[in-house]
Amino acid sequence: MSDLDKFTRLKKRVAEAQREADKATGALESAMKRLKEEFACTTIEEAQKLLEEQIALENACAEAFRNSLKKYEEKWGAFLGS
Repeated sequence: MSDLDKFTRLKKRVAEAQREADKATGALESAMKRLKEEFACTTIEEAQKLLEEQIALENACAEAFRNSLKKYEEKWGAFLGS
């Protein structure tokens, strides 16, 4: 393989890598724009904190629902055939 062939192959690989990098940069910019527009987050750290808060809230709501359902079933279960 000649030096020219090696150079041509290397040039092609560099161009492919640049296209992939550009694609990744575009995806990141799009994701960050969506985070800002939909969730008012300007950093990944803010988004992570918001996600953790939402998960904690979801868990608390699920627990409150289970407790309410249990109380309902205790009170009305005999009438409902449960």
